[in-house]
Amino acid sequence: MPKLKTHILAQAIIRQAELANAWPMLITKGDDDAGSILVLLYNSQQLYRILGQTRNTEGEQAWFYISGPEPLAEEDTKFFIEKQRKRDPDLWVIECKSDSFSPPFEANIL
Repeated sequence: MPKLKTHILAQAIIRQAELANAWPMLITKGDDDAGSILVLLYNSQQLYRILGQTRNTEGEQAWFYISGPEPLAEEDTKFFIEKQRKRDPDLWVIECKSDSFSPPFEANIL
């Protein structure tokens, strides 16, 4: 299965989050064709969980909580993102409100 260009996937995530009233915001734009995407999910207490892209065993697009099982404080989240951007300058970062930390877009969570 051909991989969807990153800018199209990012636009779809933002659009679905808009429809879910999740107040999406593009924080950083990476490479249009091949950048990875991180999605920051934050709640009303300003705690964050971070979704990263991966593939499932069938090779299909999937997501996992790259930040681990516990929510992060805002400062820890910023540090995490800075570290990731140093490793991958083509990284896209999208932020969405989600009190349950569930993605406000269609996502297969591993």
